[in-house]
Amino acid sequence: NNNNNNNIAIRTTGFLNTPHEGTKLEFARGEQQRGQNVLLARLGFATPLFFTATLLSFVLYWGALLFPPFAVFFICAFISYGWFKGILYSFSALFIGVPRAHLYKTADWKQLGNDSRKKSPLLERTLGVSEEDGKPLGMAHPSSLGSVKEDYDTSATISKQRRNMDIPTWTSKLDNKEKRTLAEKFNDLRHVVIVPTYREPLNVLRKTLNTLVAQTCAKDKVIVVIATEKNDKEAIEKVEALIEEYSKNLLGLFYTVHEKISPAETDGKSSNVAWCARCVQHTILEKWNYVPEQILVTVCDADTYFDEQFCECLSYTHAQNMEPYNCTYQSAENEFPNIWMVPTLVRVKAVVDSINMLGMLSSKYAVPYPYVCYSQSLRTIMDVNGWDVDVVPDDFHHFMKCFFKKDGHFRLVPIFMLTGNNAQEHTNWFSAMRSRYRRAKRDAWGAIDLSYILSQWYQKRNVLDKHGAFMLFVDVIEHHVSWSSYFLTVMLGGMMSAWLNPELETYPFGIGIRAMALIAFGPILFATWAYIVCDFYVRMFLVQDRKYFEANSAPLWWQITSQVQWLLMPLADFIFAAVAALDAQLHMALWPKMSGYRVSKTVDRSNLEYKIAQRHIMPNGTWRNEPFLNNANINTNGGGSAMKSSSSNGLYHAIESDGSDARSERERNHGRGL
Repeated sequence: NNNNNNNIAIRTTGFLNTPHEGTKLEFARGEQQRGQNVLLARLGFATPLFFTATLLSFVLYWGALLFPPFAVFFICAFISYGWFKGILYSFSALFIGVPRAHLYKTADWKQLGNDSRKKSPLLERTLGVSEEDGKPLGMAHPSSLGSVKEDYDTSATISKQRRNMDIPTWTSKLDNKEKRTLAEKFNDLRHVVIVPTYREPLNVLRKTLNTLVAQTCAKDKVIVVIATEKNDKEAIEKVEALIEEYSKNLLGLFYTVHEKISPAETDGKSSNVAWCARCVQHTILEKWNYVPEQILVTVCDADTYFDEQFCECLSYTHAQNMEPYNCTYQSAENEFPNIWMVPTLVRVKAVVDSINMLGMLSSKYAVPYPYVCYSQSLRTIMDVNGWDVDVVPDDFHHFMKCFFKKDGHFRLVPIFMLTGNNAQEHTNWFSAMRSRYRRAKRDAWGAIDLSYILSQWYQKRNVLDKHGAFMLFVDVIEHHVSWSSYFLTVMLGGMMSAWLNPELETYPFGIGIRAMALIAFGPILFATWAYIVCDFYVRMFLVQDRKYFEANSAPLWWQITSQVQWLLMPLADFIFAAVAALDAQLHMALWPKMSGYRVSKTVDRSNLEYKIAQRHIMPNGTWRNEPFLNNANINTNGGGSAMKSSSSNGLYHAIESDGSDARSERERNHGRGL
């Protein structure tokens, strides 16, 4: 059988409900825990709160009384460490991440994947690139022994033994040929995109599917699986509508229905994805006759908006990777799509988180972890037995699981493709703030994995790289402790210490602890300017033509004057970092089960009853508020829904099926803030 015949044969749709026979439920802490194991686990759950409480009590109370000089030094050092991280992330994003994102956006990944003689922006670590036909090109297929710039497909200088040792290969069952060269692997890879959903509006899912069918390889390589929950009574009806609308534009479109099998399962994305992946394995391997090495699995949220070259870029990165089964791929997640539709406190936190993600992917001194949308080979997923079903943060915990299953030989590979997710939006200010707080608490729940890290470290102590595992534990402790304690240290550390011990007003060198804390905090202004510049550049030049990105929907004068929002950053950090993290740590110490799991509600702006005002520029250049979709015309085209405000003469398209009209409007109105 040739590839074309097989593609036609498997381009189908339906319900997947049979897990792979070699899979089973996986638990991070065991399905049943008794005696000593329960005690050790509970001690591990309380570890984050213990570290945070010790640090805060030292800074705010007993440090000033017992060790005054050291308390002054520690407070100033901790404040300085915070702005050092801010400067590191913001400047890395500005001077490394943004140029690479621009390079990735303009590259022709299909061309690169089929000609290994061209230079790749993936491997070119300097900012200089070669130009050919106006497109940046990049380096040849590498060898793990060095930066080999010749095409290894034809080079006689690379011995056969070295090729067999260094280059990962697989044999496809579709044509019984070994895939060795860059082009062979690039064209043989297929993509499975898992979209977990729970009570998401239909048009939110449509927008995500629209960006998937817009992939340059959608019909030949992309299989979408919508992972639903049994408790979602409307899910089947929505999925059937999506299958009818989109299946003809994809290699496959399926859905699964997750139902709890064990009482130890935790509600949430991880258990849903675990069941979906098991069913996908059965279909991919047993029915379609693929091999695991051919499949790249991407897990995303229901409101994820992909670049149209995302899958091609991922295929190229994976085909170039000399250790493709010991890594997770992470794109540059951001929350710019609806950045002007959320409360100011939510917006400023979303901007910081988005730039931080780009900065962490760019800096060699940062330790990024998977977040929201990440990808792995199906071979990797099978090696680690999939996702655990008794955890809440699927991305962070799954990375930890892979790290220990691979004996510490596991890493994150950045992909500088900007992938958008909506910031927390709601029908009113209070509900949006509450939704963002719940998400922050859910993210902070990842601190519960400290006990998992300790237990895995102990079990694998004879084979694990002890230094690497220790540094991983320290990094996780630092992340969660600084998350919950930095604001209180900055804002209250100097004040409380001076009040408890007036002698500290003479430390150091007669300056005083409060003045010294302000001096130590000063350099954060440099990071703030870098965040502002990076924010503007990304919105103006990297996502201005992206589907469903309304990053420039406000006029330019408002985007500039609204930068006073940065004065609210301390308050946003207090609510969505310190309070949320302390809440999560206290919760996990007292009752380490996140009951009542709630997903962040996604607003369906296609609903005519949605009355939030939409701000936009009128054709005459004036800026006004009017109810969203007032006197709206609703059209359907090709299965998607197109909604156009008649009052604006078609200037603003809320949801479109192909994106062509919206993109042309954005191009015509670029510079007018649209």
